[in-house]
Amino acid sequence: MKKAVILAIVSLFAFVHAANAQFYVGGSVYVSTQFQETTVTHIGLTPDVGYTWGNWCFGSSFNLASTTGRDNFTFTATPYAEYFFWSSGPVSFYVEAGVGLTWGSRFSYNPYVAPGISFEISDHWDVMGHIGRLAYDSIDKTLLFSTTGVGALSLGLYYSF
Repeated sequence: MKKAVILAIVSLFAFVHAANAQFYVGGSVYVSTQFQETTVTHIGLTPDVGYTWGNWCFGSSFNLASTTGRDNFTFTATPYAEYFFWSSGPVSFYVEAGVGLTWGSRFSYNPYVAPGISFEISDHWDVMGHIGRLAYDSIDKTLLFSTTGVGALSLGLYYSF
C-alpha cells in the first residue's frame, strides 16, 4: 500500500513537471468598508498558493480577517480555479470560480465567480486583481453581485517559480 501511495505521488509530480506547470505564491492585504444599517470595515491578510497549468491556475487562498462592528475574527480557506481566456502582451483577463469556507462565530460557505485582470511585471512577478464578484451567501441565503465591499476589488502580488 505504501509503495502505491509513493508511486502515485511521484507520478503526480512527474506529470505536473512534464506539463510545464509553475507553482506560485503571493497574496494581498485589503481594507474595505460596507455601508449598510451600520458601517462595517473589513481588514484582512490573504496569502495564496497554487500552480498554473496551461491557461488554468489551481490554488487556494487563506484569509484571516477582522470585522469592525462585529468584534470577531474569521478564518477563510478558499480553493479556486482560474481560466485565462485572453491575453495581449503583459495583460491577461481571467475568470475565477471558487468556494470560500469561513470559520468565525459560525461556519459559512460562499461559492463565487469573479472576473479578473493580471499584469505581468517580469518573468516571475505578476500583479493580479478581481473586479466584482457574483456570490452566494450561505448565512443570508442570497445571491448577490458585489461591486463594493469584501471581494469586490482586490489587488495582489504573485511570484511564480
